[in-house]
Amino acid sequence: MIGDRDNRGGRHVGRVVVELGIAASGQVNACRLVESSGNPATDDLTCRLSYRILFRPARLASGQPVPDHTFYVVNWRGR
Repeated sequence: MIGDRDNRGGRHVGRVVVELGIAASGQVNACRLVESSGNPATDDLTCRLSYRILFRPARLASGQPVPDHTFYVVNWRGR
């Protein structure tokens, strides 16, 4: 999860929406900007931090884990 502790100095403000590719292992393997905060540094930080998130993998009815994707919203608040 991306949280307030990631906003060192409170510089990042705004809403960022990204689409994350998720490997069958649950690890993020791709990040695509969907909605910008208007600040390229904030957008870039959001994608970079997204790679540390671990998701529960999507699974077929048989239980086999498969790649997937999801949308992730981060609302940055200045301090």
